[in-house]
Amino acid sequence: MSTRNAYLLSFSCITFSLSLVVSLTTANAQQQLAPVPGMAAGAIAERNEDAKPSVNQPLHLTFALKSSRRAELENFISSQHNPASPNYHKWLKPEEVGARFGASEADIAEVVQYAKSQNFKVTVWPNHLFIGAVGTLGQAENALHVTVHGYNRPRTPGAIGLSSTFFA
Repeated sequence: MSTRNAYLLSFSCITFSLSLVVSLTTANAQQQLAPVPGMAAGAIAERNEDAKPSVNQPLHLTFALKSSRRAELENFISSQHNPASPNYHKWLKPEEVGARFGASEADIAEVVQYAKSQNFKVTVWPNHLFIGAVGTLGQAENALHVTVHGYNRPRTPGAIGLSSTFFA
């Protein structure tokens, strides 16, 4: 595989993993899968099934967990930037963020159990707001009930570089 193709493949995996943020709030994780609004690749490129990656392609996913304390977190972050606040420039460690504002242990356990049941290697982030999962494209398509397609992005006028292929 050429260096350019390896770079594009790795960039595509990053792009794919970023577009698979999943929102989970209550029981039954499999029925709670939700795509991120506005992530329709077809709107900006032409589909190219010859470019579809292998189902054995390694993939790193990040699941973003909803927290019932999101508003509190946003208020705290604002207070950290307000010189009049007692929280001004008082930064928290990731573990402290998790304890104060992270997802519930039950939600975390549910997502971890589901990801492991789909044979992903799972890592819970210390802030309890994200869970990482490593597997293959085939595992992700099966677990998340999605199909990944290849797309050609045309070279735009005045742009430097060639047209490219990406996956979504």
